[in-house]
Amino acid sequence: ENTNMLLNLKSTLSWEVHSVHGPFSQGYGGGVYCENSNPFLSNVTISNNNSDGGGGGGIVLANSNAGLSNVIVSGNISGGIACSSSDPNFENVTISGNSGYGISIYYNSPSLTGLTIRGNSAGGIFCFSSSPILSNVTITGNTSNYGGGIYCRSNSHPVIVNSILWNDSPAEIYFNEWNEPNSITVTYSDINGGKEDVVTNVTGEVFWLEGNIDADPLFVDAENGNFTLQENSPCIDAGTAFYVYEGDTLINLSPEEYVGTAPDMGYHEYGQNILGDLNQDGSVDILDVVLLVGIILGETPTEWEAYAGDLNGDGSIDVLDVVQLVNVILGG
Repeated sequence: ENTNMLLNLKSTLSWEVHSVHGPFSQGYGGGVYCENSNPFLSNVTISNNNSDGGGGGGIVLANSNAGLSNVIVSGNISGGIACSSSDPNFENVTISGNSGYGISIYYNSPSLTGLTIRGNSAGGIFCFSSSPILSNVTITGNTSNYGGGIYCRSNSHPVIVNSILWNDSPAEIYFNEWNEPNSITVTYSDINGGKEDVVTNVTGEVFWLEGNIDADPLFVDAENGNFTLQENSPCIDAGTAFYVYEGDTLINLSPEEYVGTAPDMGYHEYGQNILGDLNQDGSVDILDVVLLVGIILGETPTEWEAYAGDLNGDGSIDVLDVVQLVNVILGG
């Protein structure tokens, strides 16, 4: 574990099983700053960092096509992730509890999938002259003065597929009223309030396509950060496995990549929970070991963590479960 370390990257990086903890302070990118680089960050927690310049307290990507896998960006000041002219690739990324936007996107249209964006104090996603494509994303519990879920400004046109926007305040989707007009395209997604609650300020258009619903997604335990779906959730099998938008294939999933008759809406696919997968990201890895050790050291587990962490089924979580979990990761 690396602590009190700032990463300032201007080349290609592959980095695994580390954490970056603050506080840090510089113009931009309190935890990780990438410029003209294509880093790959795997199994990383970036938390409690500070950017005094007002951008990307956790991560800044400037002209950088980063890959993030099994990454948590939480508790950072001035926002979680800021992307400028960058096309990042995310897989199992959680952006939560940041003071500022969860993710800010400037001057680009990245395809983002496999994200949970929750509990950020300035909103979930800020789009400035950007048109990201969001698929299988869960955006929930974010607050803002304007759009709690997604805020669009200056000719932004995001596309949302197979996703959930729920319980964001004061609105799930908001268009800035002063700059160039915005639009949003929504399909096969669960949006709290539906089309009628999208705040366009008469400056843009909402393309409300097939498959959308406005129904409580029935998260297992939202208050404790468990956004997997209950067995009677209306989001189960409500997504699409294949979707083409303006000639581009945005989603093309084989039956092996989801459970049931169709993919679920949101990040978590119901039925993919497995023993040892404490963070319910669909895989058993070092992040689950960290959670398991934390429980042994006194942290209170959620109901799922208590179940998934008892690998030997003896009714308690102890070092024997850690040994068994490590063996699972190593293929034993």
